[in-house]
Amino acid sequence: ADECQTLFLARIPLSDFLPIVRDETQTPGYILLIKIVIAFFGEGALQLRLPSALFGTAAVGLSWFAAKRLLSPSVASVAAFLMAVSPMGVHSSQEARAYGLMQLLVLSGLLLAIRAEEHWNWRSVAAVVAVFLAILYTHNIGLFYVTGIAAGCLIAGGLTTTRIRRWVIITAATFVGFVPWLHHLVAQLSGISTMYRWALSNWVAEFPWQVPRSLAALTHGSLTPVRNRAADLLAPAWIALLLCVLLAAAAVYARPKLVKPRVVVVLLVALIVPLAGQFLYCWFAGTPSYTVGRNDAPALPLVVLLMTAGSVAIAPGRRWIVPAACAGLAFQPLLVHYSFDFRSQEY
Repeated sequence: ADECQTLFLARIPLSDFLPIVRDETQTPGYILLIKIVIAFFGEGALQLRLPSALFGTAAVGLSWFAAKRLLSPSVASVAAFLMAVSPMGVHSSQEARAYGLMQLLVLSGLLLAIRAEEHWNWRSVAAVVAVFLAILYTHNIGLFYVTGIAAGCLIAGGLTTTRIRRWVIITAATFVGFVPWLHHLVAQLSGISTMYRWALSNWVAEFPWQVPRSLAALTHGSLTPVRNRAADLLAPAWIALLLCVLLAAAAVYARPKLVKPRVVVVLLVALIVPLAGQFLYCWFAGTPSYTVGRNDAPALPLVVLLMTAGSVAIAPGRRWIVPAACAGLAFQPLLVHYSFDFRSQEY
């Protein structure tokens, strides 16, 4: 149904596009991209899903680059492997939805934000603002992920006057760029509480464990998307979550060995802030729109890098244990995933 919605919105003439998208829970960026794709290449399932496949493939390469620059060159291949065999990553790369693009953009935003702090000039600032705007215009949940990256960089580096001033500049420039859509976003938020009323029973039944289940859904043992039902999480997901927690603790321990030790704090904050922020918004607004396997999907690269950082604490000759364990945990979810007949999803 979600993929059909992508095609439906992409078919809308430009003259009617913004009013209809505004009445949905969408920002226009991803739909406009698909609109361009089908205009040039047609409306087949291959054409609709190919952008996500390209984004997912690029995310594997960018994970390798990020691990090399931020963590250690010796674990770059671990990061690429973990991203490549992630069930959530595989699913996002095969679906005609914005989540694969969001994963790539969040990882890009993290890299550029850290670089801007180290090499402050107008080019680095412009790059961060451009990617932040791409995140915001790709999905409404992008606001939480941009906030998480900014908060992570600020907390990890210290709240000095200079750093606060620089982030005020980045935030102000991003806000100016998002102003054209801001009033549409406000209008969408006012209608979400009734639009997602059908999901209220699931939300209430699963409350308040959405965030812990999101963390489990991001692991290599999870079948995605799992929505809001704990029963949809396979047993390996909870084992994989324990592995993630252990590797996160190991990452904190291994900080002195990393190329950029403060990146562990950045990753932790950038991971927790969007998940907790979305949950708290849905809780206080009475809106059951926090869906496990969706709202959390853009955080996948952050989890992969955090696990990779933890592998640095392991002796080089034994680091193969991490990718081997993740591949073993991912086996059942991927087996289930590839047993689906995706043609049944086509229009």
